[in-house]
Amino acid sequence: MNDLRPYRLMFITLIIAGLFFSTRTYAQNVKTYIPPKAFEHKDLIKKELDKHFPSMPDYNYFPALGEQESCISLKHSKCWTTFSELKTSREQGVGIFQITRAWSKDGNLRFDTLKDLRDKYKSDLSEMSWDNIKTRPDLQVRSAILLLRDNYVSLYAIEDKMVRLQMTDSAYNGGLRDVQKSRRACGLSSNCDPQIWFDNVEKYSVKSDKPLYGNRSAKFINNEHVYYIFKIRIDKYRKHYFTDKDFVTAPVKPHVPVHIPTSVPISTPIPTKEPTSTQTPVPTITATQAPTSKPTTVPTASVTIVDTLDTAKMPDCNLFCKIRRFFNA
Repeated sequence: MNDLRPYRLMFITLIIAGLFFSTRTYAQNVKTYIPPKAFEHKDLIKKELDKHFPSMPDYNYFPALGEQESCISLKHSKCWTTFSELKTSREQGVGIFQITRAWSKDGNLRFDTLKDLRDKYKSDLSEMSWDNIKTRPDLQVRSAILLLRDNYVSLYAIEDKMVRLQMTDSAYNGGLRDVQKSRRACGLSSNCDPQIWFDNVEKYSVKSDKPLYGNRSAKFINNEHVYYIFKIRIDKYRKHYFTDKDFVTAPVKPHVPVHIPTSVPISTPIPTKEPTSTQTPVPTITATQAPTSKPTTVPTASVTIVDTLDTAKMPDCNLFCKIRRFFNA
């Protein structure tokens, strides 16, 4: 038996090492591994974001949100699927982004996010219902984007765009009203900045500390939601999901301004073609030819046209006129 003692020690060491490295591998997977099904929705997500929320500071937040909402584990069968569902006697969340409705203890409906969004965005979400939501990834993506956009717009007072997105995420998970209340509570404290989420507003969350699911309170769940997305999940999507190549657009031709000479008054119309001469030619009228058309009237002077150069018919006669009259006599 004494001869087996070294092997027993070696076996125990291998077990401990295996447990240690398997734990490290799992932690690294959360930061590096993207479920393959996430890429099945990439084009749809890009299209809907471009249309409904192009000002989102980081498009990769959205797939990180999808993973946080639908993946109990990264290799779970419902991870990144439209059929993912969390259902209890008091709450039901459906789809990749967990569109939710909830009931009070007496069975009355507390809120219905799907109905609220459909009523607000009739043209965009008119087809969405609790009967078809699990089979419509387009409506799942669109409704989540519209809800995020509403919260983001409401948090306009937050100066930093990424911090604004962090608080938008908190509102998506736990409601906009509690985010606003938490920011006010933070602002009343001398050591808290309402413009910063981590280590500031999150510490002044007005959500309950009472255990809700197991030992996890509503406050813990909401703060964890923001932490996991922005500290754990989003970086891998930045590297492998939406990258710079997804935002390459055709080069825009530079605008060439039309040159207007400073000597030309603004009211003067700009010619479409360059004139062949600087002055409009005046038709020549001979002494024996009468004009075939009515002469153009010049507003600044009165011009009298005579049929011949008979100086006798001229009303006034200057020196030049008298000389010509002498030679004609």
